[in-house]
Amino acid sequence: MTSAIVSGGAKASLETLADDFWEFRVSEHPPEATLAGEARFNGQLGGVSIADYERRSATSVAMLERARAIDASGLDAGDSLTLSLLIGQLENIHDAHRLFDHLTPQLLPIGFAQIPPYLVGATPLQTLGDFENLIARLNDVPRYFDAHLERMTIGMARGFRVPRVLAARICGLTEAELAPSGIAAAVRARFDNCPPSLNPEILKELRRVADTALQDAVLPAYRKVLDFYEGNTEHLYRDSISACDQPEGRAYYCFKVRQQTTTELTPDDIHAIGLSEVAAIRAQLAALIADSGFGGDVEGFRKHHDTDAVEPDAESLLARASAVAKTIDGKIPQLFGRLPRSTYGLRLIGIEQSAHRPVAMAQAAPADRSLAGILWLTALPERCPRHQLLPLSLHEAWPGHLMQFALAQEMDHLPNFRRRMWHDYNAYVEGWALYCERLGYDLGLYDNPNDRYGQISFDLWRAARLVVDTGIHWKRWSREDAIAYMAQNTMLPLAAIEVEVDRYIAMPAQALSYKIGEIAIRNLRERAQTQLGDTFSLRDFHDAVLATGAVSLSALEQVILRWIDGASIR
Repeated sequence: MTSAIVSGGAKASLETLADDFWEFRVSEHPPEATLAGEARFNGQLGGVSIADYERRSATSVAMLERARAIDASGLDAGDSLTLSLLIGQLENIHDAHRLFDHLTPQLLPIGFAQIPPYLVGATPLQTLGDFENLIARLNDVPRYFDAHLERMTIGMARGFRVPRVLAARICGLTEAELAPSGIAAAVRARFDNCPPSLNPEILKELRRVADTALQDAVLPAYRKVLDFYEGNTEHLYRDSISACDQPEGRAYYCFKVRQQTTTELTPDDIHAIGLSEVAAIRAQLAALIADSGFGGDVEGFRKHHDTDAVEPDAESLLARASAVAKTIDGKIPQLFGRLPRSTYGLRLIGIEQSAHRPVAMAQAAPADRSLAGILWLTALPERCPRHQLLPLSLHEAWPGHLMQFALAQEMDHLPNFRRRMWHDYNAYVEGWALYCERLGYDLGLYDNPNDRYGQISFDLWRAARLVVDTGIHWKRWSREDAIAYMAQNTMLPLAAIEVEVDRYIAMPAQALSYKIGEIAIRNLRERAQTQLGDTFSLRDFHDAVLATGAVSLSALEQVILRWIDGASIR
């Protein structure tokens, strides 16, 4: 087999495998396909049964054999990187299945019940066929939900449960979709804002069919899910909050750490890094408080910024956030040579959903740019004081997530999985976004103590995550221990801390990706500055970091080291 691949050309074999892998991913995961700009599956929600996951694991093993048979010595640096990333992806799919990831319920902050409304907002609707696909997806919701509940039931029987402390939030998220601002409002908003070129009479009929689907299929399916959550309290929930307390739990958490950080760091390594980072950032915060005239009065400083600097209502918060984003956008060319062709806008999260979701979220523009990207912002101003808006905008919009996603989609020379599967490389994606919060200093935006407080407090929050996530899952802290640590070591209000801690309980290791990735990018920048001296260009460095598509941190290091070598001889 190997000789055939070599003689046929390693590059051609790699390109075929990369194409096959992409087809496998989008056909098996229609929601993922939609978000990646593949419209062929927009009328489907996909298979989520035990058999579906077994088939995917078997397919990944077969593809892995093909990947390992390719002679990497016949590839250039770029293709070698693609091959190593592809092998890593396939190994992750198999390892996830081997460690029962498909039986481990993940219901916060976004679970399967939040996928349909998210797709309603994110799917391009330009033709009558697009609206027909939307309705097909609505009618598929009962099957999709039933399959999830069946798999959860099988998992429960095997010992895979949901931490009981999350029950109220999980039920609240489901109830939110039944509320007036829930999925029904999202569907009707898409019909209210449809392209004017479409036949109004046909659209009127399609709207009637969509309303019928909502009433007869979608809303009853949500009520069934809610009944399942509330009626299985004995078997669905467990008292422990540590992922290590499920079957194969310690191996599973170590796998999630590797998957989310794309490093070989152990949970103990990361816990120690977190403690060190928290201490260093707290020293920066203490200096800022002293310079701001509050002396050592931390509580007085926090009260001034967290309660006295809150917008009166959601619309005022949105207007201020829009102004901040516009200011940032005007400065971006100072630090970036290559800018995306797509744009983005800001919108408010529904009021009911805001109570259970992060303060802000980025929704990437589709690959065909038929929709703008969206920076979603909480409708609860008390959860987002003014000093948070600058680092939030830098993180979620430009030059953070929305700009990173848009640039990656335009890299036609890269395989699709490197352009569009950004969610499989959280350390790179979230690390970049957190790094971008610090770019406010390079852009001259942190010119007052209020905004600097926003940046430092956010940095402290992400460092504390390293301690708390590993504390909960590896060291078996209680929820109260985790809340107390964050209350003592961050500047977040208690309500926000509770939401955050519940997120870390629900998504083991995901929160580790931010700070681990940011530290890696920051270290690469420092290394480049040291080696290149006066010839170092921050614009060129940023362009090099964003030119890779989605990659692991080790792959990013390889790329930047080659860039440094090339820059040093120019």
